[in-house]
Amino acid sequence: MVFSTFNLPIFLLRLLSPAPVLCIAISLFLLRPPPPPAPSPITPIVVAQHVPRRAFILLFLSLASFIYFFDGLTFVIFAVIRKEWPSHSGIEINAVLGLIAFSGLAALGSWKEIRGHDIWSLRRVKFAVALSAAVDIALVVLLALDARQAGSLSTLPIQTLLHLVFPALRLVLLLPLLLVLSNPRVIYSPVESDVDEEAVAPSLVHPQPAQPSTGLLAVPTSEHNKYGTFRSTRSTYSQTVPSTRAPTPTPSHKAEEKPEITLEPTWGEIWRRIKRLSPYLWPKKSRPLQLVALICIFLLLIGRLVNAAQPFALGELVKIFEGRSSYSVWPVLGIYVALRFLQGSGGLAALRDALWAPVMQYSDREMSELSFNHLLNLSFSFHTRRKTGEILRVLDRGAAINRTLELILFSIVPTFIDIAIALVVFCIKFEWTLALIIFVVMFAYVSASVVLTQWRTRIRRQMNERDVITRGIHTDCLLNYETVKYFGGEEHEAARYRDAIQQYQTLEYRVIISLNILNLIQNFIITAGLLVGSIIVARRVTSKQSDPSDFVIFITYLAQLYTPLNQLGYLYRSVNQSLVDTEKLLRLLNEPTDINDLPNAPDLIVQDGEIEFDNVSFSYDGRTTALNGVSFKVPKGSSVALVGESGSGKSTILRLLFRFYDLAEGQGRILIDGKDIREVTQKSLRQAIGVVPQDSVLFNTTIAYNIGYGKFGASQEEVEIAAKSAQMHDRIMSFPDGYETVVGERGVRLSGGEKQRVSIARTLLKNPPILLLDEATSALDTSTEKDIQKALQNLMMGRSSLSIAHRLSTIANADIILVLKDGQIVEQGNHKELLAQDGLFASMWADQVSATEDQAASIHSAKPEVSGYNVVSDDTTTVPTAPTEASGVESVVGPPGDAAASSMSEEVAPPADKVTVKSHEATASEPAPIAFPSSESQEEPRGTAVKPVDPQTEVFEAPTSPTSSPVAFPTADVSFPASPPTPGVTFEETATPPRSGTPDPESEPKRKRISSQNFQRLAKRISISTRRQGSVSSIIPGLKRDSPRVSTDDGRAEGSNDSPSPSVADDSETKGKKKEKKEKKRKS
Repeated sequence: MVFSTFNLPIFLLRLLSPAPVLCIAISLFLLRPPPPPAPSPITPIVVAQHVPRRAFILLFLSLASFIYFFDGLTFVIFAVIRKEWPSHSGIEINAVLGLIAFSGLAALGSWKEIRGHDIWSLRRVKFAVALSAAVDIALVVLLALDARQAGSLSTLPIQTLLHLVFPALRLVLLLPLLLVLSNPRVIYSPVESDVDEEAVAPSLVHPQPAQPSTGLLAVPTSEHNKYGTFRSTRSTYSQTVPSTRAPTPTPSHKAEEKPEITLEPTWGEIWRRIKRLSPYLWPKKSRPLQLVALICIFLLLIGRLVNAAQPFALGELVKIFEGRSSYSVWPVLGIYVALRFLQGSGGLAALRDALWAPVMQYSDREMSELSFNHLLNLSFSFHTRRKTGEILRVLDRGAAINRTLELILFSIVPTFIDIAIALVVFCIKFEWTLALIIFVVMFAYVSASVVLTQWRTRIRRQMNERDVITRGIHTDCLLNYETVKYFGGEEHEAARYRDAIQQYQTLEYRVIISLNILNLIQNFIITAGLLVGSIIVARRVTSKQSDPSDFVIFITYLAQLYTPLNQLGYLYRSVNQSLVDTEKLLRLLNEPTDINDLPNAPDLIVQDGEIEFDNVSFSYDGRTTALNGVSFKVPKGSSVALVGESGSGKSTILRLLFRFYDLAEGQGRILIDGKDIREVTQKSLRQAIGVVPQDSVLFNTTIAYNIGYGKFGASQEEVEIAAKSAQMHDRIMSFPDGYETVVGERGVRLSGGEKQRVSIARTLLKNPPILLLDEATSALDTSTEKDIQKALQNLMMGRSSLSIAHRLSTIANADIILVLKDGQIVEQGNHKELLAQDGLFASMWADQVSATEDQAASIHSAKPEVSGYNVVSDDTTTVPTAPTEASGVESVVGPPGDAAASSMSEEVAPPADKVTVKSHEATASEPAPIAFPSSESQEEPRGTAVKPVDPQTEVFEAPTSPTSSPVAFPTADVSFPASPPTPGVTFEETATPPRSGTPDPESEPKRKRISSQNFQRLAKRISISTRRQGSVSSIIPGLKRDSPRVSTDDGRAEGSNDSPSPSVADDSETKGKKKEKKEKKRKS
């Protein structure tokens, strides 16, 4: 009730109170972002940024809107109770306009601020709030004066008192709102960090979130240089920002263009996505499940009728209680309770969910199998660039699509059905204007939900991407745990993870804020619709056009309708977000399978196992050539070895043969028994090929399972036979759990040699007609390697095999050796033929030999003194040597830098009782290894020469590394047969007895060191000379296997090889002259 004295002024003030804010809210629709400020020639180092106190602003605007709503709702309730509509009060108009004005300002202000507008710093916004506060002050004063005329406050009606309290509370909110708008937060920040207002907003997560990062390389944060104070027009300086991943090199080629997924889908795009996934969502393969789905749809329609009948049952109860109905209360009450039961979660919904469970499981099973099978069928190139953690995360999030059909069928569709039924009921029961208002409210609600959800989708997508990166860091650290420990990277990885978490939580905070804004706007729209609809129905009740029970029906039906309407916003977000979560899954499903079988392709049946590469050329990226015109043939049952430097194309040949890649037209052919491997099925091809990789990766299960993987369904006996052939059975039985021992992830609980032997056993069990060996014995010790080599030789017997070897000694027995360089075959032949060709293979052989000799020399250099030689052998012959006739390898120390002009020095000979040599009968197979003694002293001049030894003098030999082939140097006219590689040279600690003609016994250690150093330098110079000339057989004839050592003298002068050291010759004339000089030296 409003008193007549101030009736007109109060009415006008109530109309004017929300008007300024409403005008400003409407003007925001036409607001455009201001132009960017002109660049200043001087850039400040630190700038002050004004950040609005957004949380408080939205809080005060929301509370003011709710006060308007409760003011209007109080007016409606008392009008319905009293069945009297107060005239000319203006309360209902004030409530509707105020609710729209303040809620609209909060919603549009937040939306425009997200779009880049600085709303809360506008003067007109502050002016409008101040003007509304001033009008409210005047309104409160008039209402207080009007109430004072009626007497004390205790005698005022409750309705009048509430209409006085609500404006006073609104005024209490507007004053601090004006204060908050006038005093924003001031933040001083460096200019190079573009402060994100969303990031610096009050957050309960962390005070200062990390700067946004792409996760890869740093990018510039502005167009100009941020460090200096003057602007640079062409600055290339870029600021680094925290990154959650190490910088990744730019790919050398552009990735293949693939169909992109629309990141902001329209309704049509959403429908196309659902249509594409419908074969995996709808149980088309199962008739019983389709029948179950139809039953669930029938229950859904029954539920719509229950929802429409329940408000009318409640209205009939109200009529009965008012005495306006002749029906008995108990049947109506029973019907109402039954309808409420069917509406509840334990009624029709529970029955429907129980029936729908098998259909949902079908959807989950089909989608999971689809993604898993597609992932296994993707090309090798895809798996070389994928990140395991990200793929697993994509598969996890992609499972959300399985709920899409359930949400659409049982939530979205029923909501639209309920809305349609409600509009018809309102038109029939009340009037068309009420139905029109409800329709407008629902349309506004749906539109606002769609627009704001699209905005939230972009933020959520960024958050999901950051979550994937965080998951990737998890996986990388788990897979590379040992690497982290080796290099002490715990703090580095913790910092990477901390940065990733902070960046993820920054985006997560924005998602939470956006959700609150969306809920705020949705509630404002629903509240406005409820208020306007209540006013219309209350006006009908007070004017006797409707019964009070109709108001109950309207409120109940509208609340029941708003429930699915609220659900509609949530459902749209859920469906859209589930589609966002499955974007990467859809992109994964869009990834093409590069290797596909031809239609009706036959199986490969291997008979002879003949492999042929016919003019094969291949490139991974279309820019660099991996293979160029490679042609060779692997005859039936022969072994072919591939050698060459890294990147020469060895692994590419094996990958092409296994069809990890397919050759395009014009790139040649790969044939097995005359059949192009592109024309047969991949399964049959790979069943015919056994692979022993260099890095054997095992499943995280038992050893028996890993070995049995070579032949599915193999018996335990077959598994043990394969393990015995791979020399692994005894080792397995030494484990506590034997064949049931779990090897750990990727086999980390086994050593490298054990993993490789398990891999070999797996291939032995497969028993394929074609073998591919990629350094199959690289992780084995020497003794086990010999056993495995025997097992592999037995396995390769009668089978075609291709093997890659970096240690050339492991493929010496291969039938054919192919030497590759820059994707081409430059040499081919067996071991002996390639050494005779004196080409690239011979150079590689010599490099490995010289590297082994350097290792042996470095090992012996730590000994302080060399006192003698001892050649260990099973069959040895002791050669007595007199001091006066003992001859060995003598050194001549010349001036530094002069290697040609040399002077003679004293010889160093071992004791007679320590010199042993193998018998000729025992050394007829292979050349003996040789090593050179050395000592700690390195102070002698480098210019040395070597004097050939007497024909009767034996050659002292030392062992080289077991991985390299033995080598021996010719020393006399008589060709000594080679010795097997097992004997070695050891250096004794005993002192050499003094010999006749020795000037000074105390200088004996020095002469020994000189001789040792000269021998070592000689070997290195011969190696250098060999590599420079590309000749091995002319200098080191011992490299030619099974060939006698003959003289290499071709009449050239000493030093004609362009080597720092003189050439080694053994012609009799030269030896005779040097022998005469030696005898003269001794006699003197």
